[in-house]
Amino acid sequence: MSAVFFEPRDLVSTLLERVSGPQDAATIHEVAELVRRTDGARKEIVDDAHATLKALSRQLQSAKEAAQDPKHKLDADQHAAKMNALEHERHTVVQQKSDVEESIGALEAELVQLERELQQLAREEDEEANLPPTKEELTLSIFKGLGLEMQKDAQGKFVKCKVLRPSSQDIEIHEFDDKFSRFFYANVLWEACL
Repeated sequence: MSAVFFEPRDLVSTLLERVSGPQDAATIHEVAELVRRTDGARKEIVDDAHATLKALSRQLQSAKEAAQDPKHKLDADQHAAKMNALEHERHTVVQQKSDVEESIGALEAELVQLERELQQLAREEDEEANLPPTKEELTLSIFKGLGLEMQKDAQGKFVKCKVLRPSSQDIEIHEFDDKFSRFFYANVLWEACL
């Protein structure tokens, strides 16, 4: 039964438990770090914008009260200049808020893309985990169980074999040449395993 995730962090932590490859784990950690940084940046920017808007609201309120109070009545020129300055400051804050929202949108789009890639990697990993082993993987697994470690060259041809003798704790290295048959090497390796 698959779980339903309402928070990206829940999905990331669940995937971290299932991932065994260091590259996938690094990708997941990068996504988790990006989520954390995005949340932190968003909160900081929104808090700053709210604080600025509150300060401007207080200034506007005090300016309105001063304009209505006959004791502190400003002359028309001072009032117009102050209102223009406040309006300019408000416009600047609105523009900054718009820029911040655009950058948050870009970061969220990047986060969505990274989450898609992470889900794709998780699906591929699940598919690979469910594939049956190949003939070569089974053969190498049997050899390894016998204490044989086959080694390939750059072309993918088996060129030598390390043999671990459990009884004497020795390691022998047998190199394969074309001058002897495969049957000969099979007998040599079989005797080395005994």
